[in-house]
Amino acid sequence: MVTKRTLAATSRPARLKVGEVFAVPLDDGRFTACQILAIDAEGPIVADLRWIGAVAPALDALRETPLLQADHHSWRGEIAWRRVVPASLPPVTWRSLGVLPVSTQAVCNSYAGWRNVGREIVAQARWDALPEAARRAYKATPYPSRAAIELDLGATKLTMRTHASSAKLSSGDASVRWSELDRLPRLSEIDYAGTDGALLEYVCARPMIDTLGWSGHGRAELDLRGTNLVEVRTSVDAPLRLLLPSGVRALRVTGDPSLLTVVHPTDGRTLELELYGDVRGAPLGIPALRHLSIVLARRVAIAPLLAFPALTHLRVHGEVVEVPDPEQLAGLRALRQLAVFQCYRLDVAKLPRAAEAWPDLERVSIDGFRKVDAARWKACLAGVRTVELRGGKTDAYLAANLDNPFRDWADRSAARGRKATAAWRRARGALVEGLPRDACEAVLRAFVDGFNAFDDVDTIDREEIGEAFFGLARAAGIPDAEAASWFDAWRDF
Repeated sequence: MVTKRTLAATSRPARLKVGEVFAVPLDDGRFTACQILAIDAEGPIVADLRWIGAVAPALDALRETPLLQADHHSWRGEIAWRRVVPASLPPVTWRSLGVLPVSTQAVCNSYAGWRNVGREIVAQARWDALPEAARRAYKATPYPSRAAIELDLGATKLTMRTHASSAKLSSGDASVRWSELDRLPRLSEIDYAGTDGALLEYVCARPMIDTLGWSGHGRAELDLRGTNLVEVRTSVDAPLRLLLPSGVRALRVTGDPSLLTVVHPTDGRTLELELYGDVRGAPLGIPALRHLSIVLARRVAIAPLLAFPALTHLRVHGEVVEVPDPEQLAGLRALRQLAVFQCYRLDVAKLPRAAEAWPDLERVSIDGFRKVDAARWKACLAGVRTVELRGGKTDAYLAANLDNPFRDWADRSAARGRKATAAWRRARGALVEGLPRDACEAVLRAFVDGFNAFDDVDTIDREEIGEAFFGLARAAGIPDAEAASWFDAWRDF
């Protein structure tokens, strides 16, 4: 009997070839394809093909298939390609189909990882399925635009740029005049705090809206199955049954995930779940979940995650993460990729050995660890194809900086690290117990303004600034939803 693992191994090349074509499985169960256009010292240049289907394609079916030139949303016919960094072989789940002639010699200036392959063909397929009038109105709206309009939503008023793609509002128990949002042709995201259930009817009738954040709805059940959503965000502080359409790929949850029951057509197999905060429980109803991220956490118990035996990707990005039961990771036998950030309180000696626990593990990224544990990490991960071990710190350094969320910034730039640390220490020192709410707001605003002065704040920097901000806000007793609205309104990065 030939196992799936053996099939993957026999179809995997020892090295890449120019012109090589791969069948790429998508998270929703479909397939696409890509081609290696060039290979140099920096790595392979990989282009998406304009093909998507229910089963993996044969090489002959792709001979006349062009490269994907995306025109969805703000794309204008550019080739969907990237130079893969760091240079590596594709995932083991991809299948090499053979070699076809390369159709372009253009210069690629885009850099990304293998996982970005296939994203644009999925987005393009969704775009092509939208009503033509909605697509035409989107493209006809100038971006960026200086023009601003005032939206009178009844419960609140918003002043927005005409090119705005997202709207954030709060109405409490008051009703909202949702049709006002139709004046924003590019609107694809709504973030709402309030109880007005008319939002559901509005989103169902607007397939351009693909992202919804809804907190404070006060419902025991939220049925989103009639929408065209791709991403859903919600806060859970009471039992909640959440019914999702098959198109939802990302579910982001704050609060207590153990109070959440998710109903999804694939039992979570095509979902990416992101949990915010400490993990002591897990949502019900998605046993086939494969992708899980945990962020803004200080303590992550592994035992609740065993509710997801099919988990292939696990990412923990917290603040000095403590893992009380690391030996339980051995129960996640299907793991392919593991990423752990700031795991200084992780007892590496209790970790299972990768060769015994995770037969399919192909990539591990550890960022932030005790230097004294380096040899243990290497022994634990022996045999894993790609291991990234970064950010080792001495015990003396950690004793002085363990509570500093910007402790690693000095590794990239000493000057930026000093400024970031100073901003955080000023804010932490000012947020004393009993400080009035308006004074807390002023301190947090000053903290964000300090980073507004920085040049070139990238995505990772922004995430780490946000984590530090939310930590300060929680210490001041500011609810996460309100802190999030402040952060988004104040930041220029």
